[in-house]
Amino acid sequence: MSAKTITSYTEGLKELRNNLQDMLPSDSLQVFDNDAKKMASTFREILKVGPGKKAPNFTLSNAVGESVNLYDRLKNNKVILVFYRGTWCPYCNLALSQYSSINDEIKNQGAELIAISPQTPDESLSIKEKNNLGFEVLSDNGNLV
Repeated sequence: MSAKTITSYTEGLKELRNNLQDMLPSDSLQVFDNDAKKMASTFREILKVGPGKKAPNFTLSNAVGESVNLYDRLKNNKVILVFYRGTWCPYCNLALSQYSSINDEIKNQGAELIAISPQTPDESLSIKEKNNLGFEVLSDNGNLV
């Protein structure tokens, strides 16, 4: 990720935090901040599969209802999987926007970016269109992956 992208993401986080401060009561914001700190210290490694290890295969529906199989995609490219909570999460939307801004760099390195969320394909389509995302957005309704 380029220094410009990191700066843009950091600025976006600050702006989002300031907006939340204006929208939420201070006690609610404090709970949010405390939870974020606890998660950051508790969950150092959230992945079940570590870097360099082979991920289990899966097939999920994309934003237009087509099936996407991980191992089929891996035949042509490396795959970068990102997980997000859904369209309702402002931090997730910011992260997806940042991924979108570096998607060309990812492709130039011979990889494909795929985002996965527990939301429905309709919601995946909505976020893909809303944020003009140039990568697959898959629906994992049962949180199986």
